[in-house]
Amino acid sequence: WRLDAQQKVFVISPSERSPTGASELKYSLGDELRLRRHVETGWVLAARVADCAGPEGWMPKVGLSVWQVHQAFQPDASWPNYERFMSLAVGETVLVQNEYEGEWKGWAFGKRWGEQDGEGVFRLNCVVPYVMLSRELGSE
Repeated sequence: WRLDAQQKVFVISPSERSPTGASELKYSLGDELRLRRHVETGWVLAARVADCAGPEGWMPKVGLSVWQVHQAFQPDASWPNYERFMSLAVGETVLVQNEYEGEWKGWAFGKRWGEQDGEGVFRLNCVVPYVMLSRELGSE
């Protein structure tokens, strides 16, 4: 997707994240974020709205979305490391924490969102990402 500094896009964070580098943004569950720029490597430049003069920082794009299951996924008990996979039921919501590359492209590691427990590996084609907009585009 495209995003430039003139656009005003405001979202609610569905999770929290502590930075692992000096240029990364720290955010908490429920923070309102203004998105400023997107780069093709999967990172977004953002700022917390509550910190009017606060710093901008980079955050992974996958951290902006809640993913809803539209196709059930059940790992096969014969798979090696079967216990590392997470079954999915239609209608559940998950947070993707890592999208895999290479031979595992199309798979992700994540956890259930909300009050249900569970985490593991699942197929990305079973889930659809949704972003929680906090304002109408272009309004402040």
